[in-house]
Amino acid sequence: KIKVLKQSENSPAVTLQNGDFSEKDENNMPLVSVIIPFFNRIDWLEEAVDSVLNQSYSNYEIIVVNDGSTENIDGFLQKYKNKLKYIYQRNKGSGSARNNGICHVKGKYVAFLDSDDIWLPNKLEVQINYMEENSDIVWSHSLYETFGYGNNMRVDTSDYKGFIFPDCMSSCKIATPCVVIRSDILKQNTALRFNE
Repeated sequence: KIKVLKQSENSPAVTLQNGDFSEKDENNMPLVSVIIPFFNRIDWLEEAVDSVLNQSYSNYEIIVVNDGSTENIDGFLQKYKNKLKYIYQRNKGSGSARNNGICHVKGKYVAFLDSDDIWLPNKLEVQINYMEENSDIVWSHSLYETFGYGNNMRVDTSDYKGFIFPDCMSSCKIATPCVVIRSDILKQNTALRFNE
């Protein structure tokens, strides 16, 4: 399990052309599409969804992709029926579920959250404000803390900036639930999708 902490001041950046996005709220903040793939453990999924619903940033859509879960999810769907978009697929793995979610996003940004992870309440606000203030940045990541199983550990990724690809070949400290990326980058570059 991962608890996402705060946005790093020194986020990695790649410069690409800005897209045109019209989905903004009354405060002129862009829509963020949050993709949550899951397979079983509905109790954890509810915690993950609740951590999005409790964000200080309010312009988001939640896309839950059921990767062939064997659990009865009727209660979950009833509880959150007006709060998320639900997609079912046969079991193909979390990478496939994330890619399926990407096909349904409406937001300027895509944020990923695994069903066994939670965000702190200001995660989206801090990260989206940073990206909006630095329009040349097309993706960013945040720090995180592992928790549960009696082994809490804070993982500081603030030194991951600039061209980090070579460093990530042996070991990548950036966790999926920490990443926010502009949706046009994912839609235009299918090579950036998740392995299936």
